Amino acid sequence: MFRPEPPRLFTLNVSAWLALELCRGAAPGELERAYLDEMVPPLDAAAARRRLQEALELLVTNGMVERTDAAG
Repeated sequence: MFRPEPPRLFTLNVSAWLALELCRGAAPGELERAYLDEMVPPLDAAAARRRLQEALELLVTNGMVERTDAAG
């Protein structure tokens, strides 16, 4: 994935890629439900939530997504 400003090229793992795809316009609860539904193989809910949180933190830190007030 390429971020134009400032320019940077990223390689995303499966968790980060899935989170990026699912967070487009989704509310936090919708994002979590969709992430849990899409994980293959299925993870227990706690592990999936940890992976989602880690993925979102990386995406935010690298400027690939922005938090909204609703996302905290």
